[in-house]
Amino acid sequence: MAPPLEPFPSSDLPKKLPYSATGKYLKPQPGPLSECKLLELVQYNCDLAEKDNPNAVVICEAVVRLFRR
Repeated sequence: MAPPLEPFPSSDLPKKLPYSATGKYLKPQPGPLSECKLLELVQYNCDLAEKDNPNAVVICEAVVRLFRR
């Protein structure tokens, strides 16, 4: 499992790019960030409405994640 990250605005991405989630400095990335392809990943966070009820409704909400490659 990936370490938890604090949310930050996309404008801070160029400043955070050379560091890993643990704060370790990584080698500089080649080229400007604007030339990287923007990709989207949709994941779902699902929970039972009533955990003790065998007929409970499953409620899911989409979590959209954006990243560049």
